[in-house]
Amino acid sequence: MTSLPTPHCDEPAAAVAGTVLIAGRCAETIYRQRRMLARALRDAGWTVHLCGDAGDGDDARYGSELEKEGFVFHPLALDQRARDPRSALRLLLSYRALVRQIRPDVVHVFNAKPTMVGLLGCALGGRTVRVATVAGLGHVFMARSRMVRTVGRVAFRAALRLADVVVFYNEDDRRTFLTLGLVAPEKTRLIAGSGVDLARFAAVPLPDSDVLEVLFVGRLLREKGIDAVVAAGRELRRRGAPIRITVVGDIDHHNPSSLDRPAIEAAVAEGAVRWLGPRHDVVPGIAASHVVLLPSHREGLPLALVEGSAMARALVATDVPGCRDVVRDGVNGLLVPLGDTPALVDALLRLAGDRRLCERLGQEGARLARARYAAAAVGGEVAALYDQTMASLDRRWHLRQI
Repeated sequence: MTSLPTPHCDEPAAAVAGTVLIAGRCAETIYRQRRMLARALRDAGWTVHLCGDAGDGDDARYGSELEKEGFVFHPLALDQRARDPRSALRLLLSYRALVRQIRPDVVHVFNAKPTMVGLLGCALGGRTVRVATVAGLGHVFMARSRMVRTVGRVAFRAALRLADVVVFYNEDDRRTFLTLGLVAPEKTRLIAGSGVDLARFAAVPLPDSDVLEVLFVGRLLREKGIDAVVAAGRELRRRGAPIRITVVGDIDHHNPSSLDRPAIEAAVAEGAVRWLGPRHDVVPGIAASHVVLLPSHREGLPLALVEGSAMARALVATDVPGCRDVVRDGVNGLLVPLGDTPALVDALLRLAGDRRLCERLGQEGARLARARYAAAAVGGEVAALYDQTMASLDRRWHLRQI
């Protein structure tokens, strides 16, 4: 899976802007969240390599899917749960070896461990532009354990010293990192996500159903709001409301805040939600819904909401960083306070009782998505950032030689 592509000798070489290595948590995350960025960069002339944990079983197919699209996927042993220093050292050496092998012009890291370990490994691998994207404040920032939060922040501060540019998806996250002193302000940039395939996630009519179909897409994490989803489902069922909540997503065995199987199955048994498990393609699920729901505690730029908006679905989300960057209250969705189950229930009841409002919010959402999240536009912005950073570093490198 790590073999490099061999060019056809009988064809003229296409103009290549450079080589980029995109480092993510795992093949599935890269496939779902970074694939459109990788496509846009390739279309802009970049040679794109990808690396992350390959997974096993059904998860392993995502690496193959990425290679079918013409990308080179390099599997790494990246276990999110591992706390063994020897495991971190092996991972660091893997990043170093990979950079020495492919000699990228740019390394672009996503997620916590690729940032905290990968930036150092890539720096040791040779001279390259290093870009880090903070796609949200994950478990190391939101954990209940003070020690986990403290260690995570120290690790981020040390790692981001090695980044030439640090990209944020929303201003709240950028401000948090600056306030905590984790990154120098002159390194920071704001870019609206990794882009969405607006041809695939196209606006479609709402389903014709007397029941309001509500969809939650995401890992079954408490930070994603799965507890609030279940609580709202219980209350709606108690009231006999014509609303059905469907959950699409998997248990995250690597994350201590994930619901376990008995907990989600108990919620299904009592009729609070319907659980479909993970889905390779979420388009049919969004098409079958009226509303996309995400009562998250905090997001970078929530892909589920962006995709739902692109398909002209009303959004219901918590009024927190990331979610409120996508949802404009009363324009393309409804915002509710974090932890306020009655407000969440009321928002869903309001949409169930006013389908014209539901349709209007969805149509405006589709318009906003086309204007803000097209993959080609976002990819072009990232490619321009690479070019600018390479040019700036080349100038600095040249001045050092004088």
